[in-house]
Amino acid sequence: MVVDERTDSSRVANDDVITCNVRRAGDRITRIVNVYDQRHTHLSKRPARKLTWQRVIRQVRTGCAGDFNTNSTRWDLRCQGQRNAAFCEDVSDENGPEIGNHGEATYYWG
Repeated sequence: MVVDERTDSSRVANDDVITCNVRRAGDRITRIVNVYDQRHTHLSKRPARKLTWQRVIRQVRTGCAGDFNTNSTRWDLRCQGQRNAAFCEDVSDENGPEIGNHGEATYYWG
């Protein structure tokens, strides 16, 4: 198995987006994208949103996961209010990825 970090496609997002291509011998490439879409207080921006997502998603078979810090009724029917959802919804609409969510909280206060 060969793993190749693709800094060329995620450089503008610093370490907020990490992109790797994975290939087993004789198999096609699968891209894995890890996202941490956190607002940088000192910049008041979210670096993950600077990416040209079409370039990251459309080139090869891609799986994207991470902490998007967003709430939407599109992926959580019990959502009481949208929060930071427009960006992820737009990326989904423009690029066609399926959004999968099991509906359970991803954080715990304890």
